[in-house]
Amino acid sequence: MLLRQTVFALLAPLTLMVVCGCGGGIQTEPVTGVVTMDGKPLPGVRVIFSPAEGGRANSVGTTDSEGAYSLVYTRKNAGAITGRYKVLVSKTKMTDEGEKETLPRKYNQETTFEAEVTSTGSNKFDYHLESE
Repeated sequence: MLLRQTVFALLAPLTLMVVCGCGGGIQTEPVTGVVTMDGKPLPGVRVIFSPAEGGRANSVGTTDSEGAYSLVYTRKNAGAITGRYKVLVSKTKMTDEGEKETLPRKYNQETTFEAEVTSTGSNKFDYHLESE
């Protein structure tokens, strides 16, 4: 009985750390950039870095009034994990039919934007959009 209590006392904190995601060192790199439309800053746009190979969560940022964004991977991890990404730029508005994308499909559903996040150098990615 004492052995079982000792094992539980030793394993409980470790189990809690794994379940909560605490203690696991996710290595991310800062990622920033600016989004413009026809040469002007584009505020309120979501920039989504989706792993090209899948298997990991997206990193997401929202542009400010100057069109600048910084990615976030989790609440505790800014940036993105190193690797290749497909990049989607999206801005939606609510309509009677639900949420509607306001940017051309070529910047989100049919995006050709890509990025490579590295552990060396600058991870600054600017996206210059053109209205149709």
